[in-house]
Amino acid sequence: MFKQAIRIVESAPLKEIQQAIKSEPVFLFVMGATGSGKNYVVEKNFKGIDLADIDKYMAELAAGGGDERKFISKAVDKANKLLQTNFEKKKSIIQVGTGGNMKGLENKLIKAREYGFKTAVIIVDAGIKKSMERNQARADSGAQRLVPDWKVEKSYDASMANFNILKSSENVDFSATIKN
Repeated sequence: MFKQAIRIVESAPLKEIQQAIKSEPVFLFVMGATGSGKNYVVEKNFKGIDLADIDKYMAELAAGGGDERKFISKAVDKANKLLQTNFEKKKSIIQVGTGGNMKGLENKLIKAREYGFKTAVIIVDAGIKKSMERNQARADSGAQRLVPDWKVEKSYDASMANFNILKSSENVDFSATIKN
């Protein structure tokens, strides 16, 4: 397996997000390319917070066999139900994803704010080469299916572009960049 090291580019915003989660409900979206290390960053910085992870749900649903991509709609439904439950209970929640669907992400941020949540986005930037290497290593180890390089590159470009828009959005209270 590969070893990861986090270099926090903007530590003050990360600490602000961690402090906010301790005192008020926060919806945090952790975004980045396939293989960037989003879940690793969540595990290292946000223990004990509910996590909506569509990839994890697809793998769980496909555990009996079959192509996990066939379960994407059920996995999305499961993540959305957890988000809705936490919004209603005013309980902080994290979602991980590439952030490639700007409209869907913006709608979640708006909904969270309607429920009285603070909102935050973190970009995990491992660089395109490192993301591709990690994607290949996960596939080689059997931990996850191989995502084609063109899709990794597309997810990298989209996540970076959308983060740059979101970090100055009126619907985002906190943003941070993590080099991984």
